[in-house]
Amino acid sequence: MAFSQLTQLTEQQYKSLNLAFSKTPISSSTGSPDPRASILLGGWASETVMAFLIGTAAGANTSLAIDPTLSNTIDINIVAGTSPDSTTTYWTMDTGSDSRSSDWSMDFLVAANNRGTGTWKFTKGKSEDDQY
Repeated sequence: MAFSQLTQLTEQQYKSLNLAFSKTPISSSTGSPDPRASILLGGWASETVMAFLIGTAAGANTSLAIDPTLSNTIDINIVAGTSPDSTTTYWTMDTGSDSRSSDWSMDFLVAANNRGTGTWKFTKGKSEDDQY
């Protein structure tokens, strides 16, 4: 997978996508990712485009970028914000050729004020038949 074209969408644009997973992704974490940002993979919008959303807690702001040195990694930085309400932002990202049909994983490296707190990892789910 080679991430490119990280694009923020409106809620309406996101909801209009025909998102699907053939198998539910598996999530795990290392370290203690700052809980002010949560990630929910929405599904594949096409063979190479993954859609996801980021929930941000009240009093915080998040920014996203494709990591320039770590493959399959999105950097999320959380800083103090002034909004009294939580927010949700909607995203798509091109993951490269044949991503949907191959085994895949993606990491979300979470930082608070540019200091790493931990990583959320999502991997392609396995069906009963895939486990043997």
